[in-house]
Amino acid sequence: MKWVVVADSVRCRLYEKEKVGSDLCEKKAWVHPIGRQNDSDMVSDRSGSAQGSVGQGRHAMQPKTDPKDHERDVFAHEICQKLEKARSLGSFDKLVLVAPPAFLGKMRGEMSEELRRLVVAEVNKDLTHCSATELEQYIKQAS
Repeated sequence: MKWVVVADSVRCRLYEKEKVGSDLCEKKAWVHPIGRQNDSDMVSDRSGSAQGSVGQGRHAMQPKTDPKDHERDVFAHEICQKLEKARSLGSFDKLVLVAPPAFLGKMRGEMSEELRRLVVAEVNKDLTHCSATELEQYIKQAS
């Protein structure tokens, strides 16, 4: 059984292909709506402030991590946890990843070695809005 994961930082679609020659069938979809919010909406409060060592006044302290980048990490982790659970149950034996390059890298970083071994193809594009037929064409080119 082959699974195809089509994701970006705010949505993920999971397709299944039972055997060679069969069509891709959408199995599940996940949305990470917080990833669509503005940075200012993701931060719960205003930045803290600190007294400057030179001069007068206070200045705002910037968060160490970009909130949008953090949410991308969180979503990539969630997707890979779900895939890992399905892998351990034997739900699929081949995996195709389709995602924009930066998000694909985040997903790779969250995968176990066992899960990585099941990846048979990758497509470095945002195809979350494509139909199953269009996805098949991109996957054939990548394989």
